[in-house]
Amino acid sequence: MKNPENTSNDADPEFLQRPVIGFLSEICAYEPTRNFSLYIRTSNKDIVSRISTHSAHLFLIGELVIKIKRAVRYSYLDMTSLSSRHNLCCRELELNKPVLPQIYQSVIPITRETDGTLQFNGSGTIVEWALCMRRFDEKAVLDNIAQENRLSVDLSKKMGLSIAKYHQSLESADVRDGHVRIREVIEELVEELALYRAVFSEGRLDEFQRRGLKELDSCKSLLNERAQQGYVKRCHGDLHLRNLVLIHDVPVPFDALEFDERMATTDVLYDLAFVLMDLDHRALFAQSNGVLNEYLLHSDEQSIIGLRLLRLFLSCRAGIRAMTTAQAASLETEASKSLQNEARSYFALALKYLDRQKSVLVAIGGFSGSGKSTVAMSIADVLGRPRGALLFRSDTERKVALGIAETATLPEQHYTEKASLENYQRLIKKSELALDAGQSVIVDAVFKDNDCREAVEEIALKRNVPFFGFWLDAPVEVLENRIKQRKNDASDATIDVLKKQLSADLGCINWYIVDAGDTLENVLAQVCSILNHECD
Repeated sequence: MKNPENTSNDADPEFLQRPVIGFLSEICAYEPTRNFSLYIRTSNKDIVSRISTHSAHLFLIGELVIKIKRAVRYSYLDMTSLSSRHNLCCRELELNKPVLPQIYQSVIPITRETDGTLQFNGSGTIVEWALCMRRFDEKAVLDNIAQENRLSVDLSKKMGLSIAKYHQSLESADVRDGHVRIREVIEELVEELALYRAVFSEGRLDEFQRRGLKELDSCKSLLNERAQQGYVKRCHGDLHLRNLVLIHDVPVPFDALEFDERMATTDVLYDLAFVLMDLDHRALFAQSNGVLNEYLLHSDEQSIIGLRLLRLFLSCRAGIRAMTTAQAASLETEASKSLQNEARSYFALALKYLDRQKSVLVAIGGFSGSGKSTVAMSIADVLGRPRGALLFRSDTERKVALGIAETATLPEQHYTEKASLENYQRLIKKSELALDAGQSVIVDAVFKDNDCREAVEEIALKRNVPFFGFWLDAPVEVLENRIKQRKNDASDATIDVLKKQLSADLGCINWYIVDAGDTLENVLAQVCSILNHECD
């Protein structure tokens, strides 16, 4: 186990890397030669920028990135030997090149020549291995987009869809030990976090271990079932905002975890949990909720059942970030105090995730144009925060079930009474699964039929969870105007569809009637005043 205190002596492998770090920090190292020609000077002002993490050093120059592994040892990772660093560079290239072939180029040696100088791919003794990459626009990395307050809910939905497709493209691992794998994560976390008692108090560490293992034991059967069902795959393993980049307006994962196949072979929801936790830690709750809902929209019902594991998965991910941030603090001097505070904030979040939350079921009905979807999306992230509520919208569920784009227009035969009933049954089934998994739920549909309203209420009654039904009411001219102004929306409702809805017999509506002809701010104020503390 590496001592958390940084050392600087000849026996320290990181100390021995210093000449290589110095070499890579000088622009003259990258001048085109017969051995190294990827860098082309674009300006006399080109400089080398260096980024250091707890496990790597990255050197950025022009359109080039050179990455070397740090010669460090942790309980879960040993990179102190040159051969281990070489193997990990090769594995990183192997994992990421298929996804981003334009970025990941090659693994090259750094050699010490007979005259004592260092060189890329020379004929001398190999002293280090480097991963060579093409540089992409750093502004396109989701971490930087978030820091600049440009990570919209719409972009978060693209993240959810992209990650869902990415997970679907992976092959299932032939494993049965889902529970054991997560237990190993928790035990390793506890062991590693205990090295940093100057950062984390002993009492809080004990609490994390006790509550984490208790939650783990309650999830044992489901973890093993999901492994047997094929939901354990060789995932990305390190899926947070710093490892997602916009390529042609699509968030693409990069820098997959390469040093531990067992750690990266895990439940896909555990993989997803990292980016959800990252967004929560930044207080981007609407975006986190957007990722989760879009991911589930394009996944199967077993993924909803698997949400019973999400509290545990999120807690582990926050704990991991607390650990790596504390490790980074031990390797830095100037930023040590701020990194320690950041590590504590991640650890506080890890404990918060283990708190049990009361589920609630909300149904939002009303004629087309009443603003159901806008209201539903506006409150989804505050119900059951930090995870938020699952949002089941009739319009999107119908189209995804048919395998078409959400904004594509469906022909009229998909809006028969039979087709509508089947769609309501789909909404009911998903709501039941989500509530059973401990999630709050919002169902967004017209609900013009009394039977459909009673059916959704019955779900909550059977599970003894609070139910709130809202009927959004607005003047006809307001409804018509909103329908006319719609663009790129999942709803196919037209003015003629609205007229048919208006002529229907609604029966007795026992839900809360909300004046939806007002401003969105005032409509939300009405809804949240009724939900009371659920929207705190």
